[in-house]
This record gives sequence, structure tokens and C-alpha cells, in this order.
Amino acid sequence: MPKDKRLRWAVGIALLEWVVVGVLVLAGVEGTLPLVVGVLGLGGVLQFTLLFARWRHQRGPLGQAQAAFMAGDYAAALSMLEQLTAQQTQARTLLGNTYRQLGRLEESAAILHDILQNQPNDPYPRYGLGRTLLVQGNYAEAAEHIRAALNNGGHKPISAELAQAYTFMGDTDRALRTAQRSSRLLQLEPHRALWVNYVLHQFDPNDQRARPTMQRNASGLVYWESEAARFAETPYGVRLKEEIIQMRALLRGAEVDHAMVD
Repeated sequence: MPKDKRLRWAVGIALLEWVVVGVLVLAGVEGTLPLVVGVLGLGGVLQFTLLFARWRHQRGPLGQAQAAFMAGDYAAALSMLEQLTAQQTQARTLLGNTYRQLGRLEESAAILHDILQNQPNDPYPRYGLGRTLLVQGNYAEAAEHIRAALNNGGHKPISAELAQAYTFMGDTDRALRTAQRSSRLLQLEPHRALWVNYVLHQFDPNDQRARPTMQRNASGLVYWESEAARFAETPYGVRLKEEIIQMRALLRGAEVDHAMVD
């Protein structure tokens, strides 16, 4: 069952819709079609409201800061966040993540640690802290936090970063198992799909799908290159640059193989 309360309500409404529709159909009620359409329409409106009503609260400074962060304009995001007086968890978490992207790693870790003192089960600051620790080169501790975020309802694709943490700490068994689970997820972003299949290729010589999948997600390499450049002075950035060299070689090899088949 989903942990998000809004999602649980939405699932419940969907089930109730079909129960009502089933009763109407089985009872042979006259004029069933308009009733069915009305029930499904009302249910759809309720589900949309439950799942997306929080957008109303993101049109102010916080929403603008989120948009700037997603666009990669971290300086603008920081400027907006520093003007917010409210100390809500969401704004502070975004501030911690913004500090990381600007290379202010100690400040990032400090604020995310502080949030978790009062919100230990919140997956968002937990994942954010895991990412910051990863960049700092604290791979084992980063893995613990990212794993905890997943266990508390975090976005499943972040398991790609967990596989990365295990890889960098030298735990190839757990890196491979995590990558195998991640590879079964639907709609992985290209950079995560690229990393997951890179791990599979490195640690499972019998996986014949890894290199072709890497090739299909080659556009994700730009993300990792930008990460390596942003954190070039950190242990993470140095290690990531080394892995990118190998990724490029594998992608070039896949292109050559594809051309020979054609």
C-alpha cells in the first residue's frame, strides 16, 4: 500500500468507483451509461484534486526557487530561498540541496542533518544528505542514508545512486544486486539508466542487455559529465571522471558493434 496519504485516498476512490460501476451494471439500472460516466468523472476530479492540489502552494517564492533549481540556476534558487522566512521542511531541504550544487558541502550536510533531527523518516532530506555525503566521498554513510530514504517511501529510481555509492565504496556484490533491481524499474531517467547498466556491464559479464541499454540512454552521459565538472575538486568528482572515461569507451564500442551489424 502506498505510504503517501494522498495516494492512498486516490487508490481508494478508484476502487470505490469500480465497485459502484459494477453494482450499477449488475443491477441493470435503467440509464446506466450516464450514471457510469458521472461516477467516473466525479472520481477523476477527486483524484486529481487529491494528487495535485499541493501545486497551489508552490506558486510563490518556494515554487519559483524549485523551478530555478530544476533549471540548474542554483544561484537564483539560493537568492530566493535565503529570502524565505518560513522554516518549513521543504524549503530547508531545497536549501540544503542548493548548497550542495553550489559546492558548499559542509553547509549542505549541516542543514540536512538538522532537518533529520526532527523529521527522521522524511525521505527527501534523507536522500539529499545521502547525495551530499556521496559528493564528500563518505560512500558508506551515503549508502545508509539513500537506503533509508528508499525504505521510507523515497522515489524508487534513486536506487541508481545507491548502486553508485556501493560501487565507489568497493562493494561490488551490493552494487550489482541494487543495479539489477533498479534495471527492472519503469521510466528510469536516461542518466540513471545509463549508470545502472554501466554497473551491470562491469560486474555481470553474462548480462547481454547492458551495453545496448547504455547506448539507448547515451544522452544521460551529459548529466554525469556536468556532475564531474561541478564537483571536480572532490573525491566523488575525481572518481566519477574516471568512470566517465570508461563509459565513453563502452558507448563508442557499442556504436562500432551496431555499425558492423548494419
